[in-house]
Amino acid sequence: MHLLQLYLLAACQRNAPEPAQPDYDDWYALTAPQARGIKGVYGDVDDTLLTTTGPRIYQAKDKGKTWTKANYNENVWLFSITARKDTLLAFSAQVNNVVTKSFASNPPFFSVNQGISWERYR
Repeated sequence: MHLLQLYLLAACQRNAPEPAQPDYDDWYALTAPQARGIKGVYGDVDDTLLTTTGPRIYQAKDKGKTWTKANYNENVWLFSITARKDTLLAFSAQVNNVVTKSFASNPPFFSVNQGISWERYR
């Protein structure tokens, strides 16, 4: 009886999926500079690329090989970065309790130097 249970337990184990590797020559796997998930990405991989992990913002100018940490050091988690003319805006998330969905809310921070320094949006 124990052998059957052990066999069934082993049969139910799932291996971690292999990361997808497309057959595109110009495909880049973007990873966060820390062991965190990426919450938002903005920019051009061939120029300036920004990413937020929530509590931090990073900038890369070499296709994501090396990252420079921006001066962002607030207790507001960010989930999106976008541009309006020459200004970058970083959005936090707001939860709508009625339908329990998250969405970007008023941009609490902005940057005018390609995302390396951030100030509160007033």
